[in-house]
Amino acid sequence: GVSTSMLEDSFTEKIHVVRGVAMKMKLTPDDASKACDTFAKELYGLIWNYLVEKINIATDATRTYSSERSSQLGHISLVDMFGLENFPVNRFEQFCINYASEMIQHRYLTDNFKTMTDEYATEKLRLDGMDDLQMVDNSDLMELLGGKIGIIVALDEECVRQGGSDSMFVYKVKVVHEMSSRMV
Repeated sequence: GVSTSMLEDSFTEKIHVVRGVAMKMKLTPDDASKACDTFAKELYGLIWNYLVEKINIATDATRTYSSERSSQLGHISLVDMFGLENFPVNRFEQFCINYASEMIQHRYLTDNFKTMTDEYATEKLRLDGMDDLQMVDNSDLMELLGGKIGIIVALDEECVRQGGSDSMFVYKVKVVHEMSSRMV
């Protein structure tokens, strides 16, 4: 490990080497705070990458199924504001990014367009040139993924359940969401 004093020195001092001579200089409180923030961000990034790598390895279906069945493996694609993202390999971090994007899109559309069009309708105002404005409602997708009985909850349950398995996860999702138009 790293001693407290070494860590404190690294946040409050910097070392300049000029012509082979090392000189310690004290950082201002503002610079020391920035150094600490930079360290925290780097540490967070390393931990995040480690967790994503472990999750990707643990959920990699190609490790679980035989090579003859690998052509049967599906993929996950989500429509976001900028179109359908379908990469040759969709990993857990891409799912997280796409899910967050869907949540942001849903919130943005609801807060901006739906509220505005509802207000205009209540006040009997016309939206010139926008009479046929149709908002794409992705609330059913948000419920499918992140709702109380959504896919993320099912995944979490299978991950923490003793003896949990990918086949049980798929079974639960199929049974619970068989009527969803979003399930392909």
